[in-house]
Amino acid sequence: ATPSSSTSLFISWTLEDSLTASSYTISYSNTNTDCLTHSRSDISPSGTSYTLDGLEEGTEYSITVTATLTGNGGTQEGSTTATTLTAAPSAPPTDVRVLVNSSTSITVQWGPVECRHQNGEVTGYWVRYG
Repeated sequence: ATPSSSTSLFISWTLEDSLTASSYTISYSNTNTDCLTHSRSDISPSGTSYTLDGLEEGTEYSITVTATLTGNGGTQEGSTTATTLTAAPSAPPTDVRVLVNSSTSITVQWGPVECRHQNGEVTGYWVRYG
């Protein structure tokens, strides 16, 4: 499973050779609370991937995919954990200043995004001009 956004995870799987599924169920829970397990069963039996959405940002989930096998009615399952991405900061950096060095050079300086607006760890900044 891999994060595809701050509120979704992309899950993919494969069955053992020569097995086919009549249905799939994906069960998942927030590993921090672990008191409520959700499940999705609207998955095509011919599918091998699914996107879980409506999740909490920056949260680790425990995920189990269960295949009900065609023929004998047995099951096969696999489990993993994955963490959704954190959202972008909800406010810009503080104290943005532009200093003119020359007719062809400027310096841009700024302070950090306030903690309450960071929405997780800020790992970098983009400076665009034009």
